[in-house]
Amino acid sequence: KLAECFEPARFPMEMEKYLRLIMIYPKIGLNKGTKGVVDVEFAINREGRVDRPVILKGLGENFDNEVIRMVEAMPRWTPQEQNGYIMETKFLLPVEFKWKEF
Repeated sequence: KLAECFEPARFPMEMEKYLRLIMIYPKIGLNKGTKGVVDVEFAINREGRVDRPVILKGLGENFDNEVIRMVEAMPRWTPQEQNGYIMETKFLLPVEFKWKEF
């Protein structure tokens, strides 16, 4: 039996740095001091693009929409590869909003 060769999908930069660079903190959240985590799930398709983002745990419409915007703006990933085949994969990303940083 051949050993399986598995390479997970890879983002082209440090995820936390990307999120800090692109995040626009919702003004309503700044005014109210809202902070917390939004969990988003999405697929990385065979071309390395983000596909079908879905909020699994939200923090309110403005925060949820901002997370969808950030995920849809991501540069291409290196897609998952298994035994020489490029495959779609799902990814779960918690996005933390900490108003003290803004």
